Amino acid sequence: MHQGVPCKIYAFVMVLCYSRELYVEFSLATQLSDFPRCHQNALRFFGGSPKTNGYDNLSSVVLTRRGTDVTFNENLLALAGHYCFEPKACWPYRPNEKGVVERPIGYLKHNFWAGRTFRDFDDLIAQGRAWLARANQRVHGTLKERPCDRFAYERPALTPLPTTSLNPDWVLFPRVTKDCVIRVATNDYSVPWQLARQQVEVRVDAQSVRIYHEGKLAAEHARSYGNYRQIAKPQHYEGLWNRQPSAHFLRLHQAYRETYGEIGERFFQGLSRATVHLEQALTDLVTLPDLSARRCSARDGMGDEPGSL
Repeated sequence: MHQGVPCKIYAFVMVLCYSRELYVEFSLATQLSDFPRCHQNALRFFGGSPKTNGYDNLSSVVLTRRGTDVTFNENLLALAGHYCFEPKACWPYRPNEKGVVERPIGYLKHNFWAGRTFRDFDDLIAQGRAWLARANQRVHGTLKERPCDRFAYERPALTPLPTTSLNPDWVLFPRVTKDCVIRVATNDYSVPWQLARQQVEVRVDAQSVRIYHEGKLAAEHARSYGNYRQIAKPQHYEGLWNRQPSAHFLRLHQAYRETYGEIGERFFQGLSRATVHLEQALTDLVTLPDLSARRCSARDGMGDEPGSL
């Protein structure tokens, strides 16, 4: 359960070939932005990047393949260029080529996942980190050594990480609906009503949905991993009611009642049956006292001038 709804849990697994040092990160989604984020977190965990990274043929890595001709996903190529590694796609249906990572996945399923319970996703993350620390300190069944000990020799061979990281945000450019929401996946997020029907920039990461307009942050929500949910903040609609035609008429009617009292209200009942232009008639009646006062003031002023009758 996460945010009160059942969610699927995915695991990103990366392992170094020599030391078998393992990295595992759990995710609630597998959007194109989630893979680069997990990948960068893995490289930070190792403190460097391998010269070559081998991958299964998932869509986040391989767009198309015809024999040895592989078209890699542009997001992966950007990641590879930034961290200076060569991507390699394993052959389909050749599990022997990726056994180094296939076996840790089985180890994760049977040694960590089986038989455990979790209060929520945050509890899963905490238990996963504690388990990962122990997993890298166990004696490896094949190597007969601890991965953490072998990693001490492997780490100096890794390519140092750059000082900056790639921004893995999922970026969208939707138009705000007349109901003041934008849609991300299947969920609707509220936007300040002033931006209705305008195009905005939306940046989505693992925790939040941020909405920008003309380069400025207009709204921010916690990312929802449910389906078909409405995530709204009441302050995004403040002032909207006062701009509605019905609200304008109510304010106009209230001003009319304050000006003419009970007698005016009886006149209003007859007026509403006599004309279809009721709003304009009320506007004229509400402004009539001010107009009369200005005319009287003008006449008084003329009488004070020299030569007036």
